Amino acid sequence: MDLGLPEMVLLAVAALFIFGPNRLPKVAAEAARMLRALREVAASARAELSEAVGPELGDLAGLRADLDPRAALARVMAAEPTVPPGPTPPQAQPTTAAPLARPVAPGAPTAAVLPAGSPPPFDDEAT
Repeated sequence: MDLGLPEMVLLAVAALFIFGPNRLPKVAAEAARMLRALREVAASARAELSEAVGPELGDLAGLRADLDPRAALARVMAAEPTVPPGPTPPQAQPTTAAPLARPVAPGAPTAAVLPAGSPPPFDDEAT
């Protein structure tokens, strides 16, 4: 959760209205003490956990790095491409022939070709 400057100013103004200018310094000091105590509890719990788990915790960190999708993608992208041994397939030669016209079904209506420079038809009701 990120708190930017506008959010912090809004919280400070709200706290000023809720607690008033006389009680606000006392409430802020108490909140700072509670935050410090919470950080100490979290640090001691982390220290106890790392002491209890010991070397297994290091193995989990390595496993986490192995399962990281960004690291896996980097490993795959860095690997040399594997080409099976054998003769190389022939390359397609460019052709200069005109593209084939699409066959028209018998009895199908055909589109009229406009003379060069004439405007295309426009239907006012279609738009």
